[in-house]
Amino acid sequence: MDLQAIEIGKQALESGENIFEALRELIAKGGNTEEIIEIAYELQAGSYIQVAKSRKEELEIFAEEYAGLLQPYLNDKSILLDVGSGELTTLSLVLDKLSVSPSQVIGTDISWSRLRLGLDFVNGYFEEDPPPLRVISCEMSSLPFESKSIDVTISNHALEPNGLDVASVMKELFRVTKNHLVLFEPYYEGSSQEVKNRMDHHGYFKGIEKIVEDLGGSIEKITRLENPLNPLNPTHCFVVAPPAAKAGTEGDSSRFAGENLTVPGTDSPILLREGFYHSSFFGLCFPILEGIPILRVKRSIFASSMK
Repeated sequence: MDLQAIEIGKQALESGENIFEALRELIAKGGNTEEIIEIAYELQAGSYIQVAKSRKEELEIFAEEYAGLLQPYLNDKSILLDVGSGELTTLSLVLDKLSVSPSQVIGTDISWSRLRLGLDFVNGYFEEDPPPLRVISCEMSSLPFESKSIDVTISNHALEPNGLDVASVMKELFRVTKNHLVLFEPYYEGSSQEVKNRMDHHGYFKGIEKIVEDLGGSIEKITRLENPLNPLNPTHCFVVAPPAAKAGTEGDSSRFAGENLTVPGTDSPILLREGFYHSSFFGLCFPILEGIPILRVKRSIFASSMK
């Protein structure tokens, strides 16, 4: 991690400047890297919970519409993966409004702190009968799951800042997803010039239809939500069918994918040891911090002699 970047990010936060813009000046002027996204979201951890509390009624309406669009693709045996879960605010409300409960739900985010604070939000929101939720800190471009082991993958403005790397992210989502991706994201090509200018300024992704087609998937439906939380950044629901699994590469989605974790971006298994996960094949050790696995190759420890 770049200490100078953290320092600049903290200075931007304290002065009320845009952290992403400040870090792009230092790291990558052409768009947002994973390092920029991680630092910015880590430093802002907790802010989305504050927004959820202050805009509760608006978020409830948004979540109701979100759940209605997602529900047709789920059943009570589904394993549901939410990428870029953040502080678990939207995911919590959506799960509460679904009439069909997935068998298991996995929330992921590059920011450990957002997930940690999000678990407190979940525990407060579901005082009784919480959903079967597990959270993992990882990168969207390298997910710690077997190929085709997830039934449905969802997102909520999580692909949005990945303008430089969205094709790699989509390729990885296709690798792990068996049935559908139901993505709630901005739609550059279907937006006004004002919205396009804003997306360009913030380094948001564009060209989703071409990216999906080039990777062998297909977009089945695009629906503009009637109740976006930000009219200048309207949400669209993209229902995407991933490419079919190649023979011999389909994982077992009949059981919780969280019990079948892998070295991120691969199908190579990792096993739970005392306080960490271990890959005997690669010799990598992955930490667990306050119960949250940090499954990122860049954050692992290379310990090849560990048995």
